[in-house]
Amino acid sequence: MKDLDLDLVIVGGCGHVGLPLALSLAECGYRVGINDIDADKIDEVKNGHVPFREAGAEPLLTKLLPTGRLELSRDPAM
Repeated sequence: MKDLDLDLVIVGGCGHVGLPLALSLAECGYRVGINDIDADKIDEVKNGHVPFREAGAEPLLTKLLPTGRLELSRDPAM
């Protein structure tokens, strides 16, 4: 199997599974695209707020947003 040099991961949804996974991957250095159909949830996350209770997620989100490693979109073609 050929090794690929990829650094972009697409995660479906910024809910209880997708957002923590995306944050963990971004913390490891990956660029992460988060796709969700809920525009309000996307805006909330873009503004640094986690839309549910998850220990340590909001400070990590605040730390990662300025890095450019997180991209949020409603467009599945991102």
